[in-house]
Amino acid sequence: VIAQTEIGTPIHLGSMPSTVENVLATYPLESMDPGDHILVNLPYPKGPGHLCDVTCVSPVFYDGKIVALVCSLAHHVDVGGFAPGSMPAGVTEIYQEGLQIPPVKIVKQGKLDDELMRFINQNVRTSIESRGDVMAQVASNNVGSKRLQEVIDRYDPETINFYMHALMDYSERRMRAGYLIRSRSLVPPG
Repeated sequence: VIAQTEIGTPIHLGSMPSTVENVLATYPLESMDPGDHILVNLPYPKGPGHLCDVTCVSPVFYDGKIVALVCSLAHHVDVGGFAPGSMPAGVTEIYQEGLQIPPVKIVKQGKLDDELMRFINQNVRTSIESRGDVMAQVASNNVGSKRLQEVIDRYDPETINFYMHALMDYSERRMRAGYLIRSRSLVPPG
């Protein structure tokens, strides 16, 4: 993760790397095209926290090559299931919680898959809002992709790649240092 919003719950942001791994297992980078948007909400084997957490993953292309992925995760109010709100108490299996969406291309090369959208909308109570939530995530990823392309235009791909890796290395050093400080404070003296 190179950049993220200031507003977001840790469970959502913390599940993003494993969700992306799950998407890449289904759609390797070489199978992605400009304008693709992949939707997923499966919490197992790797994914968002529960079915209401829908993630949209999209490739960012520059000079014909994928340079990054942009992702958005939104808590959808309705994914069908046993009760309105899609978070019923007392359920005994995931099928009662709502529609399970494996990694699927909801948008292929910039064109919305209307059949897939109709399928999703048929399985929720609030189809207009559900469609709006999906389209908002697609729009969010489009803006993220455009902004990253603008930054690359300004500085060049090699510079951006260098600083992306530098940010990840810096974050790792800070996390390791914080862990060491924290773990030392938890060790009883003697």
